[in-house]
Amino acid sequence: MHPVLDDLLGDIGDLSVQILFTASTDHKDERAKPVKHLLAIYEANNEELTKDSLGDWYSASEKNYGLFAEKYKVDGDLNNQTEKVDKMHDWCKKMNIEFTPTIFFNGYQLPETYNITDIEYFLKS
Repeated sequence: MHPVLDDLLGDIGDLSVQILFTASTDHKDERAKPVKHLLAIYEANNEELTKDSLGDWYSASEKNYGLFAEKYKVDGDLNNQTEKVDKMHDWCKKMNIEFTPTIFFNGYQLPETYNITDIEYFLKS
């Protein structure tokens, strides 16, 4: 999904994408650390680094948080991202988002009959 979104962002100048994560702050949720890390990278206001880190994380055939964290060092405590993770997790629960990626287009969930690659046709028509 990430490469498709990256291509769309490059092709369509006024397109923006919001990424929400379903991770929780439960200590058993292995998704929490990389999500907090990605949020910290984003918070540093470095668009290119954010894009690169998202691409590296989601294109990796095997997710290794230690290697990822070594490559993309962040300043500060990742626990500073806890409130954001909690808010995203709560919103996803309220909206019954149980899997990712779930795509919303102009505020509406993309129906299952469509694919992310179909969005290009909507945007260019």
